[in-house]
Amino acid sequence: MAKKTTQTLNSAAVKLSDADAAESPDDRSLLARVRARAPVRSERRHNSELFDNALLELLARQSFDKITVRHICAEAGLSEGTFFRYHYDREALLHHVSRETLDLLLEPLLERVPGPDTFRKMCDHIDASRAKSRALLTGGAQGILRDAYLQAARALGERSRVRSWLSPDLAVSCRALLIFEATAWWLKMDTPVETCEDMAALLDRLVNAATAGWREGK
Repeated sequence: MAKKTTQTLNSAAVKLSDADAAESPDDRSLLARVRARAPVRSERRHNSELFDNALLELLARQSFDKITVRHICAEAGLSEGTFFRYHYDREALLHHVSRETLDLLLEPLLERVPGPDTFRKMCDHIDASRAKSRALLTGGAQGILRDAYLQAARALGERSRVRSWLSPDLAVSCRALLIFEATAWWLKMDTPVETCEDMAALLDRLVNAATAGWREGK
């Protein structure tokens, strides 16, 4: 049995050797470069996540204005030199961390009259990363992100056809503020009473009742 196993392993080794020999020098060089880059990519992703999580942890405890690059690096356990290989400054890191969440809040504004399904999709995604969303929308950068969200919403409103009895720019601003503030209110709850479905229904009623309805008598 042992002899048979040895013969099988030797045969496999010969096949591998033949396969290696069949590769051209250029092929082997390419494979070597790909394999060498794999750990680097993994390290970059790992370090990026450490910086992201460090900022989120800090935002849950203090104002963004009081957070420095040194604080972020100390929280992440990485050097300032490493930080600047990933981000130009702390504002760039905040933009990187918050972009996905703010994009989710912008999705209902893409529709003339957003419906329950749109809000449900948004709430499901927000809830799936609740700790991150909570740190961003209720933490130390809340005011900064609210302003950035409003600015993006207004820019979006200039290209969209909002159905509302309000002027388009005011309708977009009102919708954006209601979505942001209601979502932040929901995230502040340690044990949310509203499920994602409940919250979607609330947002649908709140946003559309305020901005999509027609003025009485019109």
